[in-house]
Amino acid sequence: MAKKPLNDNPVRLVRKALGNTQPEFARQLGISESFLQKIELGVKKLPIELAELMMVRFGVRADSLMSEHGKPDALFDCRPGTLTEKMAYWQNCVLRLNEDAYANFRENLSQKLDALFEAASRGNNALVLGVYLDRWIAEQERVLGLKLYRKAVLAEREAEGRPVDWTPYIELETLQDGTLRFRAMVSSLDPRTSDANQPAATSNPTPKRAARDAAPASRAPQAGGKALSSRRKKGAPAPRQRA
Repeated sequence: MAKKPLNDNPVRLVRKALGNTQPEFARQLGISESFLQKIELGVKKLPIELAELMMVRFGVRADSLMSEHGKPDALFDCRPGTLTEKMAYWQNCVLRLNEDAYANFRENLSQKLDALFEAASRGNNALVLGVYLDRWIAEQERVLGLKLYRKAVLAEREAEGRPVDWTPYIELETLQDGTLRFRAMVSSLDPRTSDANQPAATSNPTPKRAARDAAPASRAPQAGGKALSSRRKKGAPAPRQRA
């Protein structure tokens, strides 16, 4: 028997308050319709990333969306009106920041990021932080459905002479022998010239191997004669030198 919809599921209540069908709401969230159905039925739990996305877009507290039952709480719950009216106020007023506020917000984030990279460099974790943020940016582009907008922005900046390199900061490459190496993808770490791009040795050479590799130099031919052997039986006299 099919499971009945949960009429008091907070995600469903938000969707209904917006007047969206399941396909429309799923497109806004960047998920499949079947996944949205499972969330509204209580079969699947709402991921925290989607809860935070809904909070930013619709002005509803993320923690109130995480349960299977219950009324979602609006961020501006002190205002009178229905959930639909409160979400409309959030979308029409709060999200429409003026240009000054938007510029200040970007500057604040830029300062935080700069300080974070400096802190990571002191802890010898700057590269790890760069890879993590690079992957996080790609994930947010997917979750927020920004790929087409991002391509349009890059095309505009390219036309203005302000190109943006959107290639991954660094990626893991599999060599023909099966070993792995990091391949830098930015100009400051050119994979064609950077020593960091060279595959790491799989193991340290053994003493026997090191001696064998160095042996040809010690057995170099002498002028006018054969190569002198580096080995001699115990107690054997040293070879006579010709006059």
